[in-house]
Amino acid sequence: MAGILNKIKSLVGKEEKPPYLEKEIGNKASKDGKDINIIIFDDEDELSYPNLEMVHRGARICVGRGPLEGYDKIKNHISKMMGFKHESILEHSNVIALIRVPDSSISIQLNNDMMEVMSNSRYMHVVTRHIGNYLNILIGGSIRAYINIIRETRQENTFLRFIKSIMYGSIEKEFLSNLIKDGLMEEEYCTYVTHASMKELTEEQQETGDENTTIDAGYESRLKEIPYGNNIVLLAYQDIDALYKDVSMYGFTLADCMQVCTVSFLFKNISRSCANQMTRHRVGISQESQRYCEHTGDKEKGFIDPIKLHEQYKTHRYDDIDKDTMDAINKEDPFKFYSYLIQHKIMKEDARAWLPMNCTTQLVMTFTYKQLFHFIALRTEPGAQEEVRQLASNIKNLINREIFSLNHSYDDLKSTALDNKALSDYQAVSVDDDEGVIIDKTPIEEETTDEELDIAKNLEEAKRLMRKDEELRKL
Repeated sequence: MAGILNKIKSLVGKEEKPPYLEKEIGNKASKDGKDINIIIFDDEDELSYPNLEMVHRGARICVGRGPLEGYDKIKNHISKMMGFKHESILEHSNVIALIRVPDSSISIQLNNDMMEVMSNSRYMHVVTRHIGNYLNILIGGSIRAYINIIRETRQENTFLRFIKSIMYGSIEKEFLSNLIKDGLMEEEYCTYVTHASMKELTEEQQETGDENTTIDAGYESRLKEIPYGNNIVLLAYQDIDALYKDVSMYGFTLADCMQVCTVSFLFKNISRSCANQMTRHRVGISQESQRYCEHTGDKEKGFIDPIKLHEQYKTHRYDDIDKDTMDAINKEDPFKFYSYLIQHKIMKEDARAWLPMNCTTQLVMTFTYKQLFHFIALRTEPGAQEEVRQLASNIKNLINREIFSLNHSYDDLKSTALDNKALSDYQAVSVDDDEGVIIDKTPIEEETTDEELDIAKNLEEAKRLMRKDEELRKL
């Protein structure tokens, strides 16, 4: 990392420097954001998301193809997708950061700028805690959500500089090409390379920071690729315990961490009717397109028979079905007319009108933990359709086995995520910035000036608007 860090330091030394990460290079913002500092939870914290690989996988699923191999090939593919403005796939990414704003630096102008940025953060997950003399802002969101903030906010906004700094310090240039083209971000600051990929460089290449070096040789994907049965693959997740360990001293709870950490799955060989129920949830979704992908047309491999599904799971729903009905069902070929149309040169996007609802599909979905617990709670209800209910039960079993530590039971985590149980235990604390330790258990009371009272009122108004925005998002 030495070469890249030196390069970043030289950029920060310029007059119009962005406020880079105090954690990595010891820099603090100046002027309107005095002493505001940013912490990005990156590869060294095991909290960064494999954004390149996840976005690439989502894009490839749409056209029914497997992932490419090699870091450079994946980057080139992302550049191509961004050139097409195919930005929905960016929802399979996640960047978590903490912005610490001292009360002493919050002028009325900065407060107004913060409110504008927060109003444009509707696709982000934002949690705030006021501890001692600091406003702590924990944010998590997809690259698409960050891009939306840049596009929707006035460029002269002082607080926007900190959002850009997070992006410069955690997102590869390939994702930001459209913002660079539109003059909204500076290409010279886009130097981020994942720690995982840097490990593949030689010592000489690390020293020179050669961005054009091919590092495909020996590069290994950071995706987990953990299968469960025939339908689910766990692709990636962030460790909520690791994040909680890092942010609890700033007043954040485990429930807060569940709002910003994400987990991604590949679902395959499920019916389109099952997928239709899953995609009603407002999460990151990329699904195999019937416009571009010709369906197999094979009843045995490409069709989910709901009657047989009930037999498989012994629901006894159709125990008394008569033989003639079963013979008629088994005799029918649901793909007969679709296959005929394809053979007679009808385009796939038109022939798909005759595909059966229960033809198989595959999709990638990315949830926050809170969204995932909500999904499982709804889809494991006895009244849920059998296929999606079994799928949700298997997701629950998979995350219990692979993600959650022995310190937590599933029911406790579910209660924390959905009921905000842990928030009732919240206590304000003060943090010593030099030592990073908790000093006392109560906020420090100080005499305030009229100007400080005005600032406090503006902060309360900002928090009220953020709470209202969160309620609207839930609705």
